[in-house]
Amino acid sequence: MPTTGSASLIQLPLVRREQRHRRLVLLGLAALLVLSISPVFGHHLIGAATWLPASLEHLGPFCMVALHHLLAPVHGAFHVLLQAGLLFAFLERTRAAWRHTRTMRALRMTPARSDARLAAALDAIGFERER
Repeated sequence: MPTTGSASLIQLPLVRREQRHRRLVLLGLAALLVLSISPVFGHHLIGAATWLPASLEHLGPFCMVALHHLLAPVHGAFHVLLQAGLLFAFLERTRAAWRHTRTMRALRMTPARSDARLAAALDAIGFERER
C-alpha cells in the first residue's frame, strides 16, 4: 500500500475517503449479515429451547412474539438472503478450488534429485519413493 507521505502520488484526503468508504462498506455488510441471520436463528432455534431459566419463561416468548410480528413482512426475505449467501459462498469456494486445480496442473513438476542420505532416510522409514 502506498504511503501517505510527501513522496506518495496519492493525496491524503483521497486515502482517508477510501478508508472511510471501506469501513462503511464493511459495517454495512456486517449489519446485513446480522440482520439476515438473527431472525432465522431466533425464530427457528430459540423457540425450540427447553433449557431457558424460569425467569425467562415469560419474557423470552413475549420477545419472540414481538420480534416475529415486527419482522413478519420481511421474514421470507431473510431466508432468501441466508440461502443466497450460502449459495454464493459455495460457488465462490468451488470456483477458487477449480482455479487452484487448473493453476497447479499448468505448473511443470520435476522430481527433485535425491541424494544418498535422503534416500537412506526414506528407506529407513519405509516411504515409497516411486510416486
